[in-house]
Amino acid sequence: MRRGDQTIGVLNFILLKNKKIVTHFPKFDNFNSDIIKAIASCHCALFFSYRDTCPNALIELMSFHLPIIGLSSGGIPEIVKNAGILYEWDDWKDGYFCAHRYEFNNKNLDFKKTYNHLIDLLNNYAFYKSNVCKRFENELSIDIIANKYMKLLKG
Repeated sequence: MRRGDQTIGVLNFILLKNKKIVTHFPKFDNFNSDIIKAIASCHCALFFSYRDTCPNALIELMSFHLPIIGLSSGGIPEIVKNAGILYEWDDWKDGYFCAHRYEFNNKNLDFKKTYNHLIDLLNNYAFYKSNVCKRFENELSIDIIANKYMKLLKG
């Protein structure tokens, strides 16, 4: 079992104690209408990827207007902005550099802090929901991104 798997497993255990705020879905294995229904039924997304320059999964979750709780790492802060709550995260702590993000010995998440972020997000749900809707509709939709690329390519 990888360290990240243990972290997510422990986090799931802690959060699942309060069934009123967390639903556990089975492991994703293919695209079908069940996964779309599952994502659409959520109130927010926990996204603990790090060093991703532009995580498509994050943008896809935001397309469902889900506020994000995640790491301030890689390109995530530029995508999320005020549409969620991000942990302060130092990708280059102690000057460490690695060729690939999976070689990085990631620090453990603070589970109590994650739980508190989740409660904060849910207590201010209208604020974060509004921000993620505006963020996606004004800057992250596929039409807007495609137009930006077209302008860039045309010079």
